[in-house]
Amino acid sequence: AVSGGLRTPYADYRAALVQLQIDAETDIKAITGQTDKIRFITYQMSYAARTWSDIALAQLDLAMTDDNFMLSTPMYHLPYATDNVHLTNVGYKWLGAYIGRAYKQYVIDGRKPDFIKPLNAFISDNKITIKFDVPSLPLVLDTTTLAVTTNHGFKVVDSSNADVAINSVAVNNDTVVLTLASTPTTDLTVRYALDYLGTGLNITGGASGNLRDSTTDTVTIANTNKPLYHITPHFKL
Repeated sequence: AVSGGLRTPYADYRAALVQLQIDAETDIKAITGQTDKIRFITYQMSYAARTWSDIALAQLDLAMTDDNFMLSTPMYHLPYATDNVHLTNVGYKWLGAYIGRAYKQYVIDGRKPDFIKPLNAFISDNKITIKFDVPSLPLVLDTTTLAVTTNHGFKVVDSSNADVAINSVAVNNDTVVLTLASTPTTDLTVRYALDYLGTGLNITGGASGNLRDSTTDTVTIANTNKPLYHITPHFKL
């Protein structure tokens, strides 16, 4: 998606990923003779989410709208190696557990895997309410196991792309309420995990947030229990 300073636009990347699934399905079915669909379980890129969000947003859109794509997890909560681009060995093992759970939900349970889905946002006076589809309620603003991030990862901009000040961020079951410093007079965009990188994280061009669900699954890696809660993907509404 990013090579030699060239960045793939949203529409180009999305179309190429759709075509990759089509090509893979055509080739694999020709070889194996199977009739089952060849679907993709993806992660969502957190590398460069702040400096070039098109890739992460295209991956989320396909998981939300196309049955051939399933989202296992974003990656901003996983440990990155010293190159600030790839994960550590523990990070890849941890990511593998997320993918394994998604595989089990699709292949064994016969359903599209769980992830936190941002559904809609509406404003009343100076409060924005954001509704989510949440695998395990309630939503949690986690500043203990997720790196502390400015405004918990949320940002609001107006129609001229100017920042709109946020006074507070609160969760209530399957919703997040952003209280703004004043009542806006233009259309707004809510952004999450696209603008700020949490304290101590080393992701080149990365961004993060503090919103997760209450899933209690864990995986043991190197004798340490790692949480497998769902963390909220990079998104904008």
